[in-house]
Amino acid sequence: MDTKLFNCIRKGTTDKQLIVFPYLGGSANTLIGLMNSIKDPEVEIWAANPPGHIGSALELEQDMNTLTDMYCAELKEIVKPECYLFGYSMGGNIIYFISQKWEKNEMNPDWLKGLIISASGPPCVMYHTRNSELPSGDLINNLMKYKALPDEVLECEDVMEMLLPIFRADYRIIETGAEIAVNKKSDVDHYLIWGDADPSLPVKHLVKWNNYFCKSGTVLPVRNGAHMFVHQETDKIAQYVQNIFDGAYRKEDDF
Repeated sequence: MDTKLFNCIRKGTTDKQLIVFPYLGGSANTLIGLMNSIKDPEVEIWAANPPGHIGSALELEQDMNTLTDMYCAELKEIVKPECYLFGYSMGGNIIYFISQKWEKNEMNPDWLKGLIISASGPPCVMYHTRNSELPSGDLINNLMKYKALPDEVLECEDVMEMLLPIFRADYRIIETGAEIAVNKKSDVDHYLIWGDADPSLPVKHLVKWNNYFCKSGTVLPVRNGAHMFVHQETDKIAQYVQNIFDGAYRKEDDF
């Protein structure tokens, strides 16, 4: 299938599969360092290529339901029997809502082995926020708190003029996700990779994920990890992902 929303980063030798969703403003190559650090040749790796972002010819999307419907339509053509979804920050919210739509989109529920949610607060954290409507200066100041972009990018007016519509659209996606009522908790296994020095996501937000799942997830800490720890602790996260594929965190009642 000629996918528009997913890039195959590496073919695998088995049915093991990791599908990666980037943080706000990101593209298919944003987490390439992490994906390249996962060395297991058995694992096939795909990366989401968000519509309207760098490398995409599609229009920007601004609604969580619409976006996740688009992702599911292509996912059902590429998903394999041992699939894990990995979402960083905004991506963590996206993979949660994809999991809620998995069966409705004719994907085998047994094929979704788990969600790996990294540096991501649950949707309710963004309830009643309107970051998408902030004046440009305030929006840039908000982005600076996460240290997702180098100062030279933030200070370049031409580059930011190109990027700000993407950031606004992504914030709107998160905001619309916060408004979605969760009528049925998910029973999929999930893993929460959490930086203990992330000022934007204190532990109280970690606990709120329990409102979205039937059972508690496995918390995998990153010591001294700020919000963008994915770029400083790449090998550690890659090892966590490998351990998940190897079943290192399974509980006795999972067997």
